[in-house]
Amino acid sequence: MFGSLKVRVVIAAAAAAVGTVGVAAQPASAATGTATITGTGAFAVGLGVSGPAQAFNFTGQGAVATTTVQTTLACAIAGYDNVGSVLQGQGNFNGNCVTGAGGVAVAGNFTRAGTFVNVAGAANGAVTGSFTGSCVFAPLPGVTTNPIVVRVDGFAVTCVFAIT
Repeated sequence: MFGSLKVRVVIAAAAAAVGTVGVAAQPASAATGTATITGTGAFAVGLGVSGPAQAFNFTGQGAVATTTVQTTLACAIAGYDNVGSVLQGQGNFNGNCVTGAGGVAVAGNFTRAGTFVNVAGAANGAVTGSFTGSCVFAPLPGVTTNPIVVRVDGFAVTCVFAIT
């Protein structure tokens, strides 16, 4: 071995300090990874054959695995469907998710064709980055009896997202 123990300890301590400063000095960057979420939601009025446009809410649970966070998540989302028909939808959403690493604010847009939903948006907080993904939409029908009307009052979804 070369050098004294005291010199090697000082060099090791200096290297550790430089590494810590280097990590602290790095700029914040987006996480990359995936997330999945499954849950249910409700429409304000209920999807009909030709609308109307309407608000909706959604709650779900899942998991996120990125370069910065690997944990469970629970989300509460509010949105607006500008089309509101059984066959198609399009609109925006925003809300918050709670993870084991802290809160995440999310916002984005969606398009729905039948039971397939495309989603794109941004996350900020414990997970930061853009996300895109797809969801399988399962309508939950409702019926009124006076007059008799069948509509989609709620939904269940399972989504998979890529985070960049």
